[in-house]
Amino acid sequence: MLFVDYSSAFNTIIPAIPTTKLEDLGLHTSLCDWSSNFLTDRPQSVRVGNCTSSTFTLSTGAPQGCVLSPLLYSLYTYDCTATSSSTIIVKFADDTVVMGLILDNDERAYLEEIKHLENWCQENNLLLNVSRTKDLIVDCSKKQERHYQPVRISGTTVERVDNFRYLGVHISQDLSWSHNTNSLAKKARQCLYHLRHLRDFRLPSKVLQNFYTCTIESILTGNITIWFGNSTKQDRQALQRVDWRTLWTTGTIKKQGFLVQLGMYQDSKIMWLNTAGRTLLSVLQDLIAIMSTYQIQFEKLFNPNQ
Repeated sequence: MLFVDYSSAFNTIIPAIPTTKLEDLGLHTSLCDWSSNFLTDRPQSVRVGNCTSSTFTLSTGAPQGCVLSPLLYSLYTYDCTATSSSTIIVKFADDTVVMGLILDNDERAYLEEIKHLENWCQENNLLLNVSRTKDLIVDCSKKQERHYQPVRISGTTVERVDNFRYLGVHISQDLSWSHNTNSLAKKARQCLYHLRHLRDFRLPSKVLQNFYTCTIESILTGNITIWFGNSTKQDRQALQRVDWRTLWTTGTIKKQGFLVQLGMYQDSKIMWLNTAGRTLLSVLQDLIAIMSTYQIQFEKLFNPNQ
């Protein structure tokens, strides 16, 4: 997997290119002209305190923070697609991943796809940031360690890493999730520190519960359908301990009932707590079904003949 990083992707858009692509997609001419007018001749100035710079006009890039900019960027890159049946390109705004299936040590399709992406970027005025682009090889084979060719972009070797954080999830080369759960637990403990300070100020329990729901709970359950199904028992217990300490801090559970309420295996389900001590998630069976669906789709993608 190649995790691609662009240099100021939104700031390098040339208005003429997305206008042409919108026309190719069949959009009305007036709408294409409107989008071109939106991107060109934009006055801009900088203000710091009471000082304001002179105004200058921009005709490249898309306005930052604008609701329309991510949509225009997605349309701008809609034709950046895979050219081989053994590769796919995953895009989320400007976060792009090139994935390739390497069989019998044949990396040609994967490397050619990266070369195709490099050429596409040159044609569309996008600059690849090679220093922040990372290569990750996922190999769960227990056989002898294999050696793969280094990925090169514009003559520069791309760094190969053991894990990478993509859209908030740490992906490891062996598809284990210990690094991800450790990161979640660390981040949740940092929020727990602030929660304890709020408790020391004698804020109402309801306020503490709301803080827990908005911060710690959202961290512990973030992207849970991706990593929870294959996480180890130790990883889950580490997150459960953070969850228990939080609930104990907010005063929403009794210590004597903790071992019963904690996320133990019950009827092949993982029980997770919310601030009221009730079950927040009973997810293991659902996760198994979801992961099975992902696996089937993945197999169909790379093995269409099956």
